[in-house]
Amino acid sequence: MAHFELGKKIKVEKELNIEEIKSFIKKRLSKPCSYKVVADSGNTLTIKGAVKENLFTPVTKFRASFNIKVEGNKARININGDSSPNWVFWIFFLVGLFTGIFLLIGVILFLIQQNKPKETCRGIIDAIDTEFGSI
Repeated sequence: MAHFELGKKIKVEKELNIEEIKSFIKKRLSKPCSYKVVADSGNTLTIKGAVKENLFTPVTKFRASFNIKVEGNKARININGDSSPNWVFWIFFLVGLFTGIFLLIGVILFLIQQNKPKETCRGIIDAIDTEFGSI
């Protein structure tokens, strides 16, 4: 339902390695997300999952593709992703058809959580820049 695109250029003083960047992304994603790697080939890492929530269960799932291009000491990272309602939302929706209040709760939770995947990916790009970028 919500599509997002992010990108960042990084320049460092040493040679960059695509596998090193991919492992850093996976490590950083394990803290705020429960995810599964769908594809990991060449310069692309595709994942799907949900951002963990502190108070409520996540009602939003996401799928993101990290495209990493490395040329010597420069890297370009692009993220294309989509977020949509997951199975918990649809349970709220179906129960809400009869009671109304669960429909309202499900829609409100989805509206609150729909931008979390984009914010999480933006945080990972900033962390990559901090970790690998030159100061």
